[in-house]
Amino acid sequence: MLLRAVPLHPVFPLLLVTCLIAGCSSSMRQPILNPDLVPVSGNWQLASSSPQAASLPQLSGALSGNSTAITGLFHTTASGACITPQTIVILSGKADAQRNLFLISSPFDNGSILTIRGVLAPDGHSMLNASYNVVGGACAFTPENGTSVAPMIAAQYQAISGSYAGNFVDGDGDSLPVTAILTQTTQPDANGAFHLTGNATFPGNPCLTAPVITDSTVTGSSLSATYSQQQNGVTNTVVASGTFNADASILTITNWTLSGGCGADNGTGLLTKQ
Repeated sequence: MLLRAVPLHPVFPLLLVTCLIAGCSSSMRQPILNPDLVPVSGNWQLASSSPQAASLPQLSGALSGNSTAITGLFHTTASGACITPQTIVILSGKADAQRNLFLISSPFDNGSILTIRGVLAPDGHSMLNASYNVVGGACAFTPENGTSVAPMIAAQYQAISGSYAGNFVDGDGDSLPVTAILTQTTQPDANGAFHLTGNATFPGNPCLTAPVITDSTVTGSSLSATYSQQQNGVTNTVVASGTFNADASILTITNWTLSGGCGADNGTGLLTKQ
């Protein structure tokens, strides 16, 4: 009988359901995300203690993009470097599927060119086995032991954002409790630096009941912030500067200075993220 039922193979229903769910037509398949894309955007610091890098031992700035297309704006934060802090080093490059990274700068300082090599960490927060060198201009590295490549530590510093608390201590050992609410910008400025907004409280100081940030810079592991408050026609100001760790959980204030209607004072401090 030509129209008699033909038993289905036991695998066929499973295949049919699979096709209905996943789509057996190539035009219906969902695109597969590239597993090699590693985000790198953020605040970075590149540093080396190698003698080869004496002319340019440290750079701070911003990287943008992901491992397939990276751009950067950097400047030096080291005293006595071959360039001034106002010189901007523009970087571009990418990493391959194994995260082997290569970055090269546009010419700066009368023809200097910086190159960076390393292996991008899976989370995009650091470079492993990183090295760099500069050819041309006043920043060119001096060859040593047959190479002019200097090893370096390259790390991303997480944004300073949230509630912080701790103490400021002056030269006489007097301690002043401090709390601060801080938010770091998500995009860098034209120099590759980030900035802060927020306010602070200094309990016990009648001149600083609710000062706000009026100026700030965050670049690499360094930070500075100016807090100001008007009171009775007088501007009271605290200028604080220091460093912070890679996850931005500890702010080490190496110097703060108070000026205004409540006199002058200075000292050091430590704030931790709450």
